[in-house]
Amino acid sequence: MGDLVFARILDQEVVIINSQHLAQALLDKRSRVYSDRPYLATLEPFGLSYNMGFARYSDEWRLSRRIFHQTFRPDSALKFRPMQIRRAHEMIVNLIDDPQHYYAHFATFSSSVTMSAVYDYETSARNDPLIHLVVNAVEASAGVMTPERAMILKMFPF
Repeated sequence: MGDLVFARILDQEVVIINSQHLAQALLDKRSRVYSDRPYLATLEPFGLSYNMGFARYSDEWRLSRRIFHQTFRPDSALKFRPMQIRRAHEMIVNLIDDPQHYYAHFATFSSSVTMSAVYDYETSARNDPLIHLVVNAVEASAGVMTPERAMILKMFPF
């Protein structure tokens, strides 16, 4: 086996780099040319055709990343701290009052912090309808957006 091997596995083209020196040269020094994320056919049917976490490297992705880093760099993130502390206190009170539903309290905390920072939406401490919507969407999409299903959708796009 050589230092660089090309293979096709179930209609997926794969390049295997079998050398640390070659991997550093291609993936570190020339990352703009050779680094990317895989195409996932399961994203578009679920309305996630553009999600920065899954987006292919492009000018649009670079712009999104720049905006994200301007907003969430350490010194900019300080303005979110009072809201995060308030949400953490709400979560602790909810855990003390109703420890059996800890999963819902953690989901409410993480979703409310994100929705507050990104959309300036103030969620209620418990049973917020938008939080339920987000949690249900995440659970549903996590179950169907697996690599196996993406491969099947790519092979049989009909």
